[in-house]
Amino acid sequence: MLLFNYQIGIKFKMPKINREDRMRKIKKTPEYQATIRRSLHYFFEVNKKYKWYNLAILALVPIITLIKSTIAPLIIANIVEVLSTSRAEDFINSGNLLQIPIVQKILPQGLLILALEIIGPIILGNLQMYLIWKMELLATNDLTSKCFDVINNQSMQFHSERFFRVTRFSGF
Repeated sequence: MLLFNYQIGIKFKMPKINREDRMRKIKKTPEYQATIRRSLHYFFEVNKKYKWYNLAILALVPIITLIKSTIAPLIIANIVEVLSTSRAEDFINSGNLLQIPIVQKILPQGLLILALEIIGPIILGNLQMYLIWKMELLATNDLTSKCFDVINNQSMQFHSERFFRVTRFSGF
């Protein structure tokens, strides 16, 4: 397969990778597994501090899912059933709109589905996203502080051996 890099105008050929090479790359080496284990250790260590955020997020997930995927479709199915089984006389009334029998049957269900859509995906969904965002920022801040403290507590020899060619840390 040929690819063309439009920025510099060079054609190059993608190397073919056979199945054995792909399987070899997928196999996890012990160092890779140790890195994953260490990363998960720090992830869970930081998230222990924010157990109330975790509990709130874990409680909101089934509530929002239940509202969006179970309760709302059941109400809509009930409205469709009422409409399909109603007679022609249920749609006609010369008086007030609220006195029409079909409206009296469907209006409470329509208001309930409207309330569920406002409460579920809109309010609770945004609350869930805010909690995730807030917990992510707090956890990132904690991990950054932990990394900075570890590097800061190293000896001068450590810094001179590893950072002797670094002239600046940010390229603003």
